[in-house]
Amino acid sequence: MISYRDSSVGYLKLVHCGNAACSAGNSTATVDASAQVGEYSSIAVGVDGLPVIAYYDNTNSYLKVAHCGDAACLVSATLATVDIAGVVGEYTSIAIGADGLPVISYRDATANDLKVAKCGNANCSAGNTLTAVDTVGVVGLYTSIAIGADGLPVISYYDGGNGNLKAAKCGNAACSSGNTLIAVDSVGNLGQYTSITTGADGLPVISYYDASNGDMKVAKCGNAFCSPYFRRR
Repeated sequence: MISYRDSSVGYLKLVHCGNAACSAGNSTATVDASAQVGEYSSIAVGVDGLPVIAYYDNTNSYLKVAHCGDAACLVSATLATVDIAGVVGEYTSIAIGADGLPVISYRDATANDLKVAKCGNANCSAGNTLTAVDTVGVVGLYTSIAIGADGLPVISYYDGGNGNLKAAKCGNAACSSGNTLIAVDSVGNLGQYTSITTGADGLPVISYYDASNGDMKVAKCGNAFCSPYFRRR
């Protein structure tokens, strides 16, 4: 399943592949045609087996979420506006938390912050918790979120003010307290186009762009916090 923006009409769309290579039997659905929408889309599969998509509403500068009615999103999706406070929703990344509910990292362009939305239900239509996770400098670009082995989110992102790759390890499921912020790589201008996942050993691994050298880099974290100073006692 692939979510994307059709820039010719400004709609959010989804392709459901007909085979493992997406070479035959694909179906295409228009998920949201309410305005100019669909930029920075990110997709995950909920515990119900249905796609859930976080994306940017270009017309209103909002963070939105679509929860599909079937696996191919051919049945109308439930659309929810999650954050409307300023220009919010760029660089979205979505994951399904240990509680089965979506959690989304994104940028607040008005405040230049990294934010996280923890959804209160599967549709993200009520009970959401919105948290500014990093508010120092120009941060929150190119976010990517994963769920750690401890069930808590970990986020990679670009610190645009300092040109650093950073990681945020959340202190709880909503990232609303106890967060740890770490500069993972700070030698040169690097950290754009981040992508994070959790390895077989339960520790984060991050791919990203080194703009100073034009290289692709990978950071394998030595602990759940991606901190060089962490020690267990």
